[in-house]
Amino acid sequence: MIYVALGGAFGAVFRYALMLNLPFSGILTVSLINFLGSVLIGIFFYYFQSKLWLLFAVGLCGGFTTFSTYSLELVKLLIKGELFVPLSYFLGSNIACIVGCYLGIILSRLLSLPFR
Repeated sequence: MIYVALGGAFGAVFRYALMLNLPFSGILTVSLINFLGSVLIGIFFYYFQSKLWLLFAVGLCGGFTTFSTYSLELVKLLIKGELFVPLSYFLGSNIACIVGCYLGIILSRLLSLPFR
């Protein structure tokens, strides 16, 4: 737990620092962070195990972007030679998360929560 917490704290701070210092914002920033996190988790998956895996992949990448974990799970399935499961995971996750985000907005409106 300590390794995950430490890595997560650094990942979250690293993400925030990038967001503050990049010359662009919005979708470009999120896309870059997701890409960088995916590259990092690929490197960590290849090189690290046990406590280092917890610190760098689960913690750092998890705090930086959860999209990297999503990407790694898809790639691991593709490496195994599977196609249906990763394709279903890709489509299902993207559709479900977009619908879930929109549902959260609708629920907030129905509950008359203030919109910022």
